[in-house]
Amino acid sequence: MGALSALFRRGGLGSGSDWTSLVTAEANAQGVDPSLAIALMMTESGGNAGAINPADPSYGLFQVTPGTASWMAGRPVFPDDLMDPAPNARLGIAYLKYQLDRYGGDVALAVNAYRAGTASGTPRSQSYVARFFGYLESL
Repeated sequence: MGALSALFRRGGLGSGSDWTSLVTAEANAQGVDPSLAIALMMTESGGNAGAINPADPSYGLFQVTPGTASWMAGRPVFPDDLMDPAPNARLGIAYLKYQLDRYGGDVALAVNAYRAGTASGTPRSQSYVARFFGYLESL
């Protein structure tokens, strides 16, 4: 992870925090390969805990939507909740694990489903998966 460790620091993105420890610990706790979780975080937000995509809208490190977060948590989750890196990572990694389990461990299908939700993959989703694998290969 050394080569990408500077990417995980939010120094240029609003803070000096390093999210690798948080993401690694959460991935390990959920039985997910930390490299997959880190690559997903980088694909989703570039390691920026303050990232917001107004199109979805999705929030934080794992660009989780309130709808997906509420479904995963079994209770209402609001945008402010998702701006906190710890619950964002917990919910984002839980959703990744759900997709990995759903697709029998097929990482490409799981990552495509993470991006596309329940819709089938689109060319945009395929470029997203390619970007994910680019980050994964860099770790």
